[in-house]
Amino acid sequence: MPLTANGKIDRNALPVLWGEVVAASDKSEPADELEARVFALWSKQLQHGDFDVNDGFFDIGGDSLHAVGLLSAVRETFKVGPSSEQDMIESLFMNASVRDFSRILSSVADKIQEQYA
Repeated sequence: MPLTANGKIDRNALPVLWGEVVAASDKSEPADELEARVFALWSKQLQHGDFDVNDGFFDIGGDSLHAVGLLSAVRETFKVGPSSEQDMIESLFMNASVRDFSRILSSVADKIQEQYA
């Protein structure tokens, strides 16, 4: 099995199973501004942008260190406090996609707005 520098299975180096080939034109693009901003944060943190908004965080090269960096960037970009990010942490470690993570971020933002309304 091919391994990454940190000893984990390098999923990107594994052969693609028949039927799982996705043409570049078939990739889902961000549906709205929030998804586009989240996609940009993920791309910056993972140092590549060749993934679909429906691909899971760990499937595209994310790991626990990337998750910590991403959550820090989300706090800074979207002004989410540490007490409001539990759902985001859980979603990342459940292999959420950009689309799923954006929905959770949106609900967290709604909760924050309700607290200050």
